[in-house]
Amino acid sequence: MRDDWFEHYSELKETFRKEGVTDIEYPKTNGFLSTDIYKYNIINKETYFKKKEELQKGGILKYSNKDGIEIDDENRLYGEIFYQRRFISTKQIIIKNSDTINFTNCIISGDLWISCEPGRKVQINIDETIIEGTVVILNLGQGSSVNINRCNILNFLIENCSMEKVNINFSRIYNIRIEQSNLKNVQFHKNYLHYFKWYENIMTKVNFHFKQLSKSFIKKPPKSHKKRVKDQNKFNVYKFLPKDMPFISQFNENNLNILETFDFLKQSGHAKTDKQFKAWISEQSNIHSQPNVLGRIIMRFIGAFVKPIRVLLISILYYILYSLLYILPVFKFYIQDQIISGLDILTSFYFSGITFATIGYGDIVPVGISRFLTIAEGIGGILLMSTFLISMVRKYVEE
Repeated sequence: MRDDWFEHYSELKETFRKEGVTDIEYPKTNGFLSTDIYKYNIINKETYFKKKEELQKGGILKYSNKDGIEIDDENRLYGEIFYQRRFISTKQIIIKNSDTINFTNCIISGDLWISCEPGRKVQINIDETIIEGTVVILNLGQGSSVNINRCNILNFLIENCSMEKVNINFSRIYNIRIEQSNLKNVQFHKNYLHYFKWYENIMTKVNFHFKQLSKSFIKKPPKSHKKRVKDQNKFNVYKFLPKDMPFISQFNENNLNILETFDFLKQSGHAKTDKQFKAWISEQSNIHSQPNVLGRIIMRFIGAFVKPIRVLLISILYYILYSLLYILPVFKFYIQDQIISGLDILTSFYFSGITFATIGYGDIVPVGISRFLTIAEGIGGILLMSTFLISMVRKYVEE
């Protein structure tokens, strides 16, 4: 154990304060795995085994070897799990129904699965840890949080969760996917993400800069299993990020622009190969570009200029609504040298159609307050037809 970790995290906290970040979870750790990896020149699993006895005697990394670890806290008195300074050689660690999960200064050679019964609140802290397999987090309930600090992970998946906070800082992750989750606060700071996929999530606050994504992200990901394995092997999980992080810009609320992220994601391999993902990016980009809440609500309603079918259905309902209104006796019209109160069904649908399309033959003339109703339909018709054409072009021509 070292005495300098208090000073290290005090400096880290001060750095975040200067950059405008105030809600980062700071890990409580004894020693730094990243420093030990460099000091003992551990570049892969094989070099660890060569120095296993030396590392165990020094209390750096104790060795645990199991085929599989499964922990279910449903019937335990305390729902807290804490691993520190362990090299866990196992195919899979499965943790169910634990309230607090901590991994500090560990190396896990297999997968880590964390799940719970629906709606349960779970706190996950993983600090200075290498995970050679896949981290899967499922079904976490409201109030849950995930804090990943200075970790190297091969694959990372969050799915079907409803969480208060997701913090990932100073970490290297080969492939990260967050899907079908409701996340109130998402904070990504100075990471290196090789591949990133964000799909069908709801977020309240996001702090994510596109420069955390590697340049290879704009290329198409490998399709064949052989090429994927080869690509993964190039990603060394034993290599931690440098503290200076030269390829990342300074972070503060002013230069973290979600629109930049969406613009970058449009050029990604996923967007080029997955039309549904590309349409979602365009939709979210158009929604978030609106300066106020009302604008964002309207954009969501009309499908953000990328859903022509939705605009078409809205136009049909709009046309039918005005057709029914013209039947009411309160609205008067001048037809064939006489004024009548309300139109019959056939005539009302005809008049609504030429008004919506702003054709205006002049055979039916609105009288009194009917004039204002037809003006409103005409304006709405122009806007809806324009929106439909724009949506068609963006949906089919630009693709």
